[in-house]
Amino acid sequence: MEISEHQADRQPEEQQHNELKQSALGIAAFVIGIISILGLLGIFLMMLSSSVPALPLDGSIPNFTEENAAEYMPLVIGGLLILLILIMSAVGLVLGIIGLAVKHRRKAFAIVGVVLNGLLLASFLLMFLSSKVMLG
Repeated sequence: MEISEHQADRQPEEQQHNELKQSALGIAAFVIGIISILGLLGIFLMMLSSSVPALPLDGSIPNFTEENAAEYMPLVIGGLLILLILIMSAVGLVLGIIGLAVKHRRKAFAIVGVVLNGLLLASFLLMFLSSKVMLG
């Protein structure tokens, strides 16, 4: 069986592609994206389950006093954890972009990490802007 010149040229390229390692930065971006999304879901569930009795049903803004501050503590902790997750997701996005720029590495995890972290940040930006528009 004779190998054509074109197949002979492609063989080392395919073999070289199969020997490429995954980008460590891409894997880190992917893991951060998964942790961020799962953490965000957990925080929302925690905030929802603990804040229902504390919030008024008529849509008014609650009056915070020293006596009722403990009722709102899960909301405060949840808000701080959301900020932490947004920072983590921004770091994951940067790591994924750097992972895409690294040469001679596979890019699958970097692409998925950029997509996950980018969607998370974009959805928060969209929610923030829509709340600004709705509230005036």
